[in-house]
Amino acid sequence: MTRIGFRVDVETEDYLSKTAKKNMLLTPSGNDVSLGGPARKINERCMKNEIDISKNINELSSETTKMIEQIHIALPHLMLLTRMNTQGFLDENTHERVKKIRASAVKYLNKTCGSFQSVYYENIKVSINDIGMKQVPEAEENTTWK
Repeated sequence: MTRIGFRVDVETEDYLSKTAKKNMLLTPSGNDVSLGGPARKINERCMKNEIDISKNINELSSETTKMIEQIHIALPHLMLLTRMNTQGFLDENTHERVKKIRASAVKYLNKTCGSFQSVYYENIKVSINDIGMKQVPEAEENTTWK
């Protein structure tokens, strides 16, 4: 085992001290907190989880990006259905009334979030439905919605 030393600023020292107290990492004499103990534990955790310290920690994972893109695709559909329901879609079942409400809702949707349709998605595959809205298709046998 090799011993190394390094200097830390006051903020890092405070962080290591709080971590040591929280995890009961004491010096060999047991009278004071060890600053080397938390530093070693942080290093071990980084090694165990293969954390690349040169990577931007604020960078989103591809799974998170995929989830955000899917939410982004779903929002206009939710707004469309909500708008249609609030306009009395369920009260009257005439075909002409439904078409009129749908046209009004699509017009509203284009005004409020039409730019969503211009977004390019990198992690998910999209298709266009019969009214021109992007959607995330899934084969029926792959979905859990039955």
